Amino acid sequence: MSRQSRGLQKEHEIANEIFEVTNGSIIPVRAGYSGNSAVPLPDLLVPIAGSLRAVELKTSSQDRFSVTPEDVEQIVEWSMDMTEIPTYPYLSVKFSNYEVYTARLAYPWNIERSFRVWADETPLVANVTDSGNLSVHNPTKLTYEERSEKGITSAQTSPGDGPAVIRDLRADEYANLSTDEIETVGVYEVLKENPDYSAQLK
Repeated sequence: MSRQSRGLQKEHEIANEIFEVTNGSIIPVRAGYSGNSAVPLPDLLVPIAGSLRAVELKTSSQDRFSVTPEDVEQIVEWSMDMTEIPTYPYLSVKFSNYEVYTARLAYPWNIERSFRVWADETPLVANVTDSGNLSVHNPTKLTYEERSEKGITSAQTSPGDGPAVIRDLRADEYANLSTDEIETVGVYEVLKENPDYSAQLK
């Protein structure tokens, strides 16, 4: 299986897990081959706590891999151009045998600065290179004690990557709107207010 195929499979798994763990109250949208589209698209679009979260997912089994500014360019553009609803860009990193880690790109107008904040806050070993790429190291290179101290969770003990993504997104208070701003009316309730739709139900 190619790296792209593995990435698409993981996107599908995470989307399904998010739907299941939230009992369908959060329905993530997958953009499919987002990187090949002429229109900027995220890998995953997750509506949560009153805003949209545009997620770029990177998977790897290597000792180390780099995320370039071009890798996140689409979600940054998409998030900054979306003016109808508050939208924020996120980078998720998934190493084989370890739980996925997700964090917001805090300064979308300055990707290198965003990478530095991401690297400083992640429990993974990461740094920004001289060329402006985000370099992330596989937790396998750490001892068990070091992983435990950093709070890095193995895939075996994790509740799943979907729950992990939701946990990390919900923990981002900056992107969470207050409960007073969040409407919790479902689509069905809205449709019932339409006389034409109500007549069809009779």
